[in-house]
Amino acid sequence: MVSVYHEFAQRMESTLLTQGFQQVRGGAAFPAVYSRQEGAVRYAFALWDADELGVETLTAQEAAVVQTLQALHEEDGARSVILFNAVCAAHGAAWASRLDKQEAFYNQPVYTIEYLVCFEEEQLRFHPDAPASMLHADVWLSDALHNKGSLPASRVTAENKPAVKQEWLVYLILVLNALVLTLMEMQGGSTNMDVLLRFGALERDLIVTNGEYWRIGMAMFMHIGVTHFLYNGLSLYVFGTRLERHFGRGKFILIYLVTGVAGNLVQLIISDAVCAGASGAIYGLMGAALALTQRTRKSVDGLSFYIMLIFVVVGIAQGLVTPGIGNGAHIGGMIAGYLMGFVMSGASIERQQTERQQTEQSS
Repeated sequence: MVSVYHEFAQRMESTLLTQGFQQVRGGAAFPAVYSRQEGAVRYAFALWDADELGVETLTAQEAAVVQTLQALHEEDGARSVILFNAVCAAHGAAWASRLDKQEAFYNQPVYTIEYLVCFEEEQLRFHPDAPASMLHADVWLSDALHNKGSLPASRVTAENKPAVKQEWLVYLILVLNALVLTLMEMQGGSTNMDVLLRFGALERDLIVTNGEYWRIGMAMFMHIGVTHFLYNGLSLYVFGTRLERHFGRGKFILIYLVTGVAGNLVQLIISDAVCAGASGAIYGLMGAALALTQRTRKSVDGLSFYIMLIFVVVGIAQGLVTPGIGNGAHIGGMIAGYLMGFVMSGASIERQQTERQQTEQSS
């Protein structure tokens, strides 16, 4: 019968092998140790069945592991060795005191970061001062603990995996908006009604009667006043950079344009006032981020589902009570963004599950 520990260890082994680690020691009487050289640093993982070994045996074998890693350290010339020491137990309470001794490892030749894997509580514990997220070790251990299987080699963070390393499309949109604002100011002012209509602001009669449908798209690149531009520009930076990184440039620009148009269409339906601004597209990005954090249950560069929900609710509420705000664009863009984000994040989840299954089959 396979124990809970061995199932956990098998999932961790699959993950570590995928991440480039190699087994350096192991056997029936000795827990497996996995190691990987990265530049001048050697990283190692040791998995311990604490309930099976007991305190004295575990302590002795930990010392043996440190000696093994020190020998490797001397052979390959690495400047430092970092050991992720995962002590696994059915109940964590009996072993929790070990975490209080974490400081004792800090100045040792092998820098050890202690984890306590509690199976009954399904918790991963570590010393509050320990750099527990180093090399994303806490992610790998947590995923194995919660029976999520091994990770594909491309999975590198506890948050949603970035699709691009460096975003630039969002900055291009910001520059384009600034250019349009500058031209409007030069032509008589971005708050001037004639200038707004000449550049492409939303106006129902001009669109419906005269067939000037291009205004539906153009209006999302215009702003009424510098303050309006700065507020929307900051929001675009905060949410746009995150969405471009995590969805990729193609999906990001698709979300931005489609939600901007959707928001403007809703605004035209509910109001005949002259309107302009990127708010519909920005709320579209917020809706997409809300869906992404909800479906993956992970934050987007620090923005969790609950934080995004607060942004959306406060923003919509502010639009409802503040005169002169095109809340139809906000609501329309947010709904469209949420639906698009829900579908796109679902496709990402399915792709990651497929990669995970392929990794498990090949390992």
